[in-house]
Amino acid sequence: MAQPDWAAMAQAFQQIANEVALVPNMFGVPAGQQLQQQMMPQMGHMLEVQQQMLGVQQQMLGTQRQMLATQQQMLATQQQMLGQLQQMQQQLNQIAQGVATLNTNQALLPMRLHNTACSEDAPLRYPTGVVVAAPLPHSRLDLHRLTANNCQVVAAVLGLPGLPPNTPVLQRRKQIADFLGAPFV
Repeated sequence: MAQPDWAAMAQAFQQIANEVALVPNMFGVPAGQQLQQQMMPQMGHMLEVQQQMLGVQQQMLGTQRQMLATQQQMLATQQQMLGQLQQMQQQLNQIAQGVATLNTNQALLPMRLHNTACSEDAPLRYPTGVVVAAPLPHSRLDLHRLTANNCQVVAAVLGLPGLPPNTPVLQRRKQIADFLGAPFV
């Protein structure tokens, strides 16, 4: 274990004692005034620095407040823009659904035009891909003779929305006729 160096300690204490002897009597008025006069320029400078620091702190506080207000405005604008984007997305979805409906109707148009112009006993046309077999009506006359159960089967084959169970047979026939473009009276 290391031992203290007594000679070095003595030398350090001697140096401290020499420095203390150089300090004038602090309790005496002339020495206190002398010290006060010597410290006044430094104290004034320190006060100026403190005032400058206070001014900088106040400026920083003002800047922080402005930044917070700007951040809150940006957040409000961002939320507003998000709402607008959601509305636009809904509108685009509606437009896409409308376009899909138009495309479907356009694809069915030749069939519907034929069925509108054909006679009561002429063969009906169906959408591409539908296999024409019973109970699908062959003509408009056959359409008038469909039963409620047959109407439900035909509607399902054509992909039409289901109607409530108590729907009259005439309304079921009309649903099929409207889809096919066949006049139904």
